[in-house]
Amino acid sequence: MITDLSEITPDKLDEIADEMDEQHFRQLLTDQVERLGHEYQVAVARATNLEAKCKLRTFRLYRLGFKPAAIAKLFGVERNVITRWLRDWR
Repeated sequence: MITDLSEITPDKLDEIADEMDEQHFRQLLTDQVERLGHEYQVAVARATNLEAKCKLRTFRLYRLGFKPAAIAKLFGVERNVITRWLRDWR
């Protein structure tokens, strides 16, 4: 902290500018990370909702007589995914 005008030197001014740049950079980075965190939470919520819809449709198809392999083909996923979804509903 500068307490006297005689302490103001070009080196001191450069040091203060560097500190301000670093603080600005830290704030920008923090803001970006907070926005990304929010985007991530929204994406996880959407994915969870989508998976729940897929599980429900899987269960309905299974009850209509579709085999897990046929359901997997419709969704474009591996059969073990359908087996897991069906297990979740039982």
